[in-house]
Amino acid sequence: MCFALKMLWRSRVWSALYLLSLAFAAPARAEFRDCTTPEFASAMVSKPEFICESIRELSVEAFGRKVRMRTLRWKGDDTGLPYEPLVIEAAETTLAWLEGYRETYGLKVQDLTFVFANVALTDPTNPFASALGADPDECVIQLYVAVADTKSAGDVLQGFRNSIAHEVFHCIQGATWPAQANLDEKTRLWWLEGTAQFIAHWIYPSPKDLELRAKGF
Repeated sequence: MCFALKMLWRSRVWSALYLLSLAFAAPARAEFRDCTTPEFASAMVSKPEFICESIRELSVEAFGRKVRMRTLRWKGDDTGLPYEPLVIEAAETTLAWLEGYRETYGLKVQDLTFVFANVALTDPTNPFASALGADPDECVIQLYVAVADTKSAGDVLQGFRNSIAHEVFHCIQGATWPAQANLDEKTRLWWLEGTAQFIAHWIYPSPKDLELRAKGF
């Protein structure tokens, strides 16, 4: 076989191997939802009047892949901006703490969206945050910092970090153990809230907050 034919054959072999690797590569993750739609406002923020504005998007190495994160706000509302770096810091710290347990327990996490939903607050019973973690690709966490400023116990910023860790673990629960969501309500809530609270206080201890919450059990 002449040199030119050998090179042509090799190039075709490498091309075939490359195409084969693409065929078996992990599927690309879905894009973030469009936060400007009425569906996002109603389903993900629980406020049909929500008008979305992006703060930033980034990705971090965690759980064996690039986990994408984004922060959103109600358009024109600056209330949450001073807290935004703290949110990302707490989320990254939570994932880093749990990285060592990823393989042992098969932990997974979706991409994370944090929404500063301060204007027209309709749920003052949840002073910090709430997570919607059932989607396999994106977990949306609503943040209520305006209420956190006035109703938190102890160190406000430590309590806020504690809440971020709590909600990020809810996302991990939804991605790792989705069947647990179908347990009876009493068992499901004890498991979901108990383990999330344990993780939150393990990473960001907040004794006064823990004492306050313990009265509800």
